[in-house]
Amino acid sequence: MKDLVLNELKVYAKEVNSKSIQGVRSHMTKKGLHGFADHFYSKKSKHPLSECSEYYLDDLDFIKKAIKIDPNSIKYASKKIKAK
Repeated sequence: MKDLVLNELKVYAKEVNSKSIQGVRSHMTKKGLHGFADHFYSKKSKHPLSECSEYYLDDLDFIKKAIKIDPNSIKYASKKIKAK
């Protein structure tokens, strides 16, 4: 299950940081194709780790992998991990 979350985080990071993908999303939205645009993450979308349980966010190896994918993932690490 952790691998699924990390894969979703990869997709999130790729789409949010890609100007071309965000351009396509913006173009679709302007043309009224909201259904198609919803298939891409935007900077307004929830971060995949925001919905993870404390069990995942308290796992040092998982958080290290998440930070390698998206450095902003540190915000979601547990207090125990941040204290280390």
